[in-house]
Amino acid sequence: MAQEYEQGRQPRGGLPVVVIAVVVGAIVAALFGYVTSALLCRHGLGLVTPTEAAGKSMESFLARAGLNFQAIHHIRIAGAGLPGGEGSLSVSILWPISLWAIVPAAALMLGGHVAARIARIRGNFLAGAMIAVPYVIALLVARAWCSAPSVAVALPSLPEAIPQFDPGLVSAMLLPATPSVIFNGLIFGLIFGGIGAVGGPAALLWGLRRSDGIWPGWVRGAFAAAVGGHIVFLAIFAIFLGLWLPGQNMNAAERTKAARSYATLLPTGAAWAQYFAHGVTLTGRVEAKPGIPEASPTVQSYQAGLFSGFASEGKKKPIKPLFFLAMIVPAACLFLAGRMAAVGSESRLGAAAMMAGFYTLLMTAGVIFFTLATSTAIGVGDIVTRTKVVLGPSAKLALPLSLLFAIFFGTLGAIMKKPNARS
Repeated sequence: MAQEYEQGRQPRGGLPVVVIAVVVGAIVAALFGYVTSALLCRHGLGLVTPTEAAGKSMESFLARAGLNFQAIHHIRIAGAGLPGGEGSLSVSILWPISLWAIVPAAALMLGGHVAARIARIRGNFLAGAMIAVPYVIALLVARAWCSAPSVAVALPSLPEAIPQFDPGLVSAMLLPATPSVIFNGLIFGLIFGGIGAVGGPAALLWGLRRSDGIWPGWVRGAFAAAVGGHIVFLAIFAIFLGLWLPGQNMNAAERTKAARSYATLLPTGAAWAQYFAHGVTLTGRVEAKPGIPEASPTVQSYQAGLFSGFASEGKKKPIKPLFFLAMIVPAACLFLAGRMAAVGSESRLGAAAMMAGFYTLLMTAGVIFFTLATSTAIGVGDIVTRTKVVLGPSAKLALPLSLLFAIFFGTLGAIMKKPNARS
């Protein structure tokens, strides 16, 4: 099996064939992702779903499916319009990574695989990652047709204790934001296109497991800890929802809507739980500025953390000791990551330190992808009323706390691994 994933690392088709392969792979990924998004939207699934006021024409359906496809890349959607009468309006919605991110991920893995097969360079991560550039171009070209009026789209419902944002309350034509299309399209394309080229998730896991694979031990350990911890919390949340939801006092329609919303947000909830288990405070802030000098801004703040406790609108209560058990998950993952980093390394402490640094980078960068941020600005004459909602883990705590966890438990795992051992 090792030979299967090691062969074909060097391009053999020449530069023109490689370029054609990369372009074809990107087109396959974009078409497969869009068609899948359309199928989801047709059954009321996805991040952006239709409301009762949504247009019934095929044109509006295809445009809304395109908007959904772009949004599930964690691409910000924004728009402008008139709230009624004379005035101006702008709205921005950045939803965190949802369950439906598996659609562009799977599409890009397929595209990376196709590109590698055409150019006969299967096993070359870079070859698959290169489809990111034409893929982003395809997203930008399609951007003008991926639009929908705010009244026609609905977003998943958050738990009742968290402030909601209903795009139907504003009047704007929503479009993917160009800078966000470029940034997130490249991130998705580079990662998942490359994974597809090396043989998909199975080959990636094989490469992570092998001590003599293409990934250094400290890289393998950091990825395993970050992804493994998320999967554990994902499973815990899924089991909890599966047991909790049937017992709620809801009719069939309400239960279906709640199930779809919570399933969509499972990756976000799992990520928030993972940060929470590191001691990172989860924060929420809702701010409304009336735009009138004599009127004070209205601010609501929320927080939840192992060390900061729970706080809502000025009321605080301590954390229950039971919640500290959540720390076991990242501790165990990082202990194993330290052992993985030490495999084949002459300096176990050095390998653990590099693993800790890369793990911290992953966790800190992840804050961007697991934060909800919405804003509106409504202007009438010289008066502009602004509202802003931000929910997610504290960025200033994610770096130091994940680093402390990784250094302590990673080092502990590394020093308990015999040097130069082979898996």
